[in-house]
Amino acid sequence: MDKEPIQTVGANTPLLEANETPNREANETPNRAESPRSIWISLIFISAFIFIFLIFHANILRFISSQLVQENPLPKGKYAVLLFGPPQWSEAYDHVTRILPEGEPVVLMKGKQTRLMRLGLESPWWQTDIDKLTKKGVLSLEFLEDPSAHYTYQYVPLIAKWLDAHPEKSLCVCHGRFHGRTLARTLARHLTPEHLQRIALIPVNEPDFDPEQWWRKKEGQGAIISGYSNLIFDILFGDGEEPGPDWDPKAYEEALG
Repeated sequence: MDKEPIQTVGANTPLLEANETPNREANETPNRAESPRSIWISLIFISAFIFIFLIFHANILRFISSQLVQENPLPKGKYAVLLFGPPQWSEAYDHVTRILPEGEPVVLMKGKQTRLMRLGLESPWWQTDIDKLTKKGVLSLEFLEDPSAHYTYQYVPLIAKWLDAHPEKSLCVCHGRFHGRTLARTLARHLTPEHLQRIALIPVNEPDFDPEQWWRKKEGQGAIISGYSNLIFDILFGDGEEPGPDWDPKAYEEALG
């Protein structure tokens, strides 16, 4: 029976194995050293970012809100004022009366009535406008009326008709401050360049917060979120789809029967 050869270990073998260990550890040492260094670098960058933001946060946040604002100077010639879009804020009526030239009208919009309005359970928003402006001494009112108009773009043809009927006048459009950019895009899609030259967009501040420090109140934060939501929708989808017909309960019952 063959015998397996006996392997002998020389005296140098343990020394070689022992020498290999320091070399392996030496090769691994830089990798271990790089990890803490990269962590420190990341912490420095994060700290610098936080430091810069804390110093300049007000300017950064004002810049964010400014991208929603569209404001033009008042026209030099004759002009009327259109109250467009804002809810019944006292600031809106005050602003209208401040910039309204003597003897010129305030233009209001009459649009689609809700079901509650048709049932007499809710007053139309234009009636509130009429009452508030009358109390402030505005005697001349004109109306842009379309019983089917509900969305912003549906009122734009009415603005074009008013401008065509008053070629000697411009129109100052008072609107919610943080919806000006979206309104400007809508007007640009539906009006001619000649019409756009006679329109001045005048932002109106909301009463619940300071627009220069909007981040301090939830109402201001909500206004910014709403403004950017509308702007992003407008960029992606434009006017959106045409609205469908109103729900008719009688027709619904007849369809079921």
